[in-house]
Amino acid sequence: MENLRIAIVHDRLAGYGTEERVLGALHEIYPTAPVYLGWIDPPLARVLGVKLRSQGFKLPSLPIAAPVTLDPLDYQALHFLSQVPVYLSPAQRFWGITHRNDRHRFLMPYCWEHFDFRGYDLVISSSFLGFGHGVRVPASTLHLCYCHTPSRVLWEGHAQGLASLLDVHLRQYDFYAAQRVDRFLTTSERAARRIYQFYRRSAEVMAPPVHMAGAGHAGERYYLYVGELSRSCPVDSLIRVFNTLKRPLQIVGSGPEEAHLRQLAGDTISFLGSAANLDWEQVYANATAFVQPAKDIDFDVAALQAMGRGLPVIAYQCSGLKEVVLHYRTGILCAEPTEEALAAAILEFEKLRFFSQACIDRAQEFSPSIFRSKLEWFIAQAWDEFSQRRSSPTFA
Repeated sequence: MENLRIAIVHDRLAGYGTEERVLGALHEIYPTAPVYLGWIDPPLARVLGVKLRSQGFKLPSLPIAAPVTLDPLDYQALHFLSQVPVYLSPAQRFWGITHRNDRHRFLMPYCWEHFDFRGYDLVISSSFLGFGHGVRVPASTLHLCYCHTPSRVLWEGHAQGLASLLDVHLRQYDFYAAQRVDRFLTTSERAARRIYQFYRRSAEVMAPPVHMAGAGHAGERYYLYVGELSRSCPVDSLIRVFNTLKRPLQIVGSGPEEAHLRQLAGDTISFLGSAANLDWEQVYANATAFVQPAKDIDFDVAALQAMGRGLPVIAYQCSGLKEVVLHYRTGILCAEPTEEALAAAILEFEKLRFFSQACIDRAQEFSPSIFRSKLEWFIAQAWDEFSQRRSSPTFA
């Protein structure tokens, strides 16, 4: 596959998260492949020194100021974007678009189909919010998609009025765009079920790569939660549980719900603020366990990083962490997604003993090197099958 022309497609870029970990892994496998972005946060583009390009339209100028805070490790992980060609879709010209804003989703099909992939042998798309799998490629080009999830706003949202009618047509587009993809990858069995439910397509499960320390042990001072403080994760539920149990809880993160959550918190709960400026060695060393209160999460990098430091994880069995946490070996999975069940699980946890090395060993199964090996094998297998089909007399 050394002589193939390969392009990488990525929905939106505004920071460093699970989706960008996959993007970085793709770049490591194909270091010279150009990257096609639906949209990039302009201040982030300036901080990274990305040289932006377009196909057939004039790009807006980047702002002079760059009010973006990027962890040095995250900057290092994304710095490769300054070394490869980066092409932007027309969505970059839309006023008011952000990585969380879906007001322009009705125009995204045009933006993705604007790209010209003639001349490429392989296109790999990373799709999660902006319908990146909707790119059109020639029949002679293999299209693989790592779909983190079908758009929840589109398929599980409750738009009203005109937006609801437009979403009906957009769901039709999204479905038929998914049929153009040759093969799908995804983060978890939960996400794979949604891909089949909405797209009627099967997907190979390959959990995203997570960099971990691979050393450490659990402490005895407090429980730990790390994540964004927003309505998408019920941290308020977690706070109520720990208020009732009178157990110490440290919360790492920031977000729009922070002020409200601080009002709910009792005397045993502390907020450590943003993750960027913390002494993580100290935070993990004193933590008893990592607690994840989200019911609908597919994959949680923070929970795995805690396991990589030797911390067991307490989570709901209905979440994607069921596929990561080994019940009674590397943590506890609550059978019912309720506050009462979570409280009972914490009390049960305190009666048990967990070995840090077991947590570390399990977390290492999600290391970047293992992910790259699995991904390279998957791509090579898909290319071999596609090449055989392409050489068939019936190929069109």
